[in-house]
Amino acid sequence: MPEQIEHTPVLCGLATNPSLPPELVDVLIRDGDDEILTDLVERTDLTRAQTMSLVVRCDPRMIALLVRHGLAEAEPRHFDDPAIAIQLISGGLGTPEILARLAHDSDPAIRRLVADEVRPLPYEITRIFAAGTDIRLVAAVAGWGELPADVARALARHPDREVRSELASNPSGTVPPDVLAELLTSGGDAPITTCGACRANPSPNERCHTHSAGLDVIRSYALRNESTPLAALLDYADADNASDRAAVAAREDLPPALLARLANDVEDFVRTTVAENPSTPVDTLRTLARDTSANVRRAVGSNPNIPLDLLFDLSQHTRLPLRSPRIDRATERELRGIAVSRSARVRALAAARPDLPDDLSATLADDPDPGVAKHLADRPRLNADDLRLLAARHGPRLYSAIARNPNCPPELLHTMARNSQTVQKALREIARHPAAEPRTLILCLNDQEARQQAAANPALPVDALIALAEGPDRRDAYTAATNPSLPVEWMRRTITGHASN
Repeated sequence: MPEQIEHTPVLCGLATNPSLPPELVDVLIRDGDDEILTDLVERTDLTRAQTMSLVVRCDPRMIALLVRHGLAEAEPRHFDDPAIAIQLISGGLGTPEILARLAHDSDPAIRRLVADEVRPLPYEITRIFAAGTDIRLVAAVAGWGELPADVARALARHPDREVRSELASNPSGTVPPDVLAELLTSGGDAPITTCGACRANPSPNERCHTHSAGLDVIRSYALRNESTPLAALLDYADADNASDRAAVAAREDLPPALLARLANDVEDFVRTTVAENPSTPVDTLRTLARDTSANVRRAVGSNPNIPLDLLFDLSQHTRLPLRSPRIDRATERELRGIAVSRSARVRALAAARPDLPDDLSATLADDPDPGVAKHLADRPRLNADDLRLLAARHGPRLYSAIARNPNCPPELLHTMARNSQTVQKALREIARHPAAEPRTLILCLNDQEARQQAAANPALPVDALIALAEGPDRRDAYTAATNPSLPVEWMRRTITGHASN
């Protein structure tokens, strides 16, 4: 019997290569180790015979994956193995009786796997898990999105700090508001008697006693939970802890007067949070737009409700994000006005919007300012002549965007790759372009990230491809081995060579 073939980056890459001949797939199925088998499972061209062979050799999770992908059928014996059964049930197979058996398994690892993998769980199983003694499992339940209200109320009285912390941070909106308010104000109405530190230190002298730090953590999570009632957190607008004040400032249901007061906070990250809040009044935004902190001003520019005149003024002296939520919802009439602004920074705001009318796209692509034109250079509506003109007019500053355009012609890709001023980012875009020629891809091999893209490009010359596959870099070797342009004879020699070692 042949010895098992140990995985290498090249063999794992070949296992996914769509050009790998069926007889070599058979060799890897028969002799490959678990890592190789894991890659083989992802193939979409397996025959039924190959699939059956994989089922015989695969570990439980892989068998379940084959079944869920429709490559194999679930058999009654599969449900006898808990790991396989859980994976199958999470894919919609199995019966309630099998799930109940797994949920009551004596092995806590099996119960935890059920909790981690199966959604939704029946109410009765959720209740049993929440009432159990396995703290890790109970804490996991507290963070679920399908948490029944009565279970949430019971968990708010759980004696462990981690359980209450998970409940307080549950983002699903299923924890009752009054429970979150209770966790915020008191950490829960029952004493906390255990926490992670206690469990890690069995010695009585090393255990926590007051759990005061744990209570602060619970309150902090509840304060940041969007479902916590507004009335319960208003007092925290004056908290000593600035991060608590920022958590209040993020609430979109705050009264305008409170937002205006928080806009004067001594900490700039609190003011930044106010500036980002869509509910912040316009007058407050205008005040924050004059803030000494650039972060605060940028946050004002990102507010979806900023008035256009304020946005335009900010763009003249503050570096704003490339995309503006306010511009994204501008009317066509507003867009047309923005597109003819005398300010290039204002025109750039319009150019960054992805759904511009065709005539505006053409106008802005022809803009003399590269900061405007770069936003249009990767749009498929531009043809090869348009891209040549952009490259000639603006040079390397636009090469990355031009190389992202699917219409970029091969000779332009080559010209850009040859330019000594071409930045690494542009080389990476060139290397992944389907129109890149072999000679162009060779020019991209000196940059590590561009080399990764070139290794995956079927146009890379075979000798360069083999050199990467046989080279010392594991990432290059794996990527090159996935390339369908690899010669079949090289694949054969590589696999049979490992099989004979």
